[in-house]
Amino acid sequence: MSILQDMKEVAELAKTLGNLDLYTRILELRTEMNEVNEEKLRLQLRVKELEERIRTKEEMIFKGPFWYRNGDDTPHCPACFEKDNRTIHLVSLDHAADGRFHCPVCKFVYYGSGRKASVGSYRPSSRGTEWS
Repeated sequence: MSILQDMKEVAELAKTLGNLDLYTRILELRTEMNEVNEEKLRLQLRVKELEERIRTKEEMIFKGPFWYRNGDDTPHCPACFEKDNRTIHLVSLDHAADGRFHCPVCKFVYYGSGRKASVGSYRPSSRGTEWS
């Protein structure tokens, strides 16, 4: 039997016996217990989220200027990963001579001379740039 169920039964007993002060206090305690359970659930979800962030960071490798997930050759957007811990694949236009990469989420566009270009050859453009 759960604590909340036990409290409900004790509250009903106090009500039956006519002890309204005890009944009221048990109902208050039950409300507080519900709030504690809600906080516990919120904290459990937060711990799960933080554990996922740690796991993601452990899987990522920085090969300037991009982040890569272990075993994945497609670069991830550095702006999204470093700001929000989001692993968003960059989109490349194979026919683009300047090696453009585009983030479909934050809309950053990176330019370079190819997929494995050096850090200096990439520069983010202003947000909102669309492919022409």
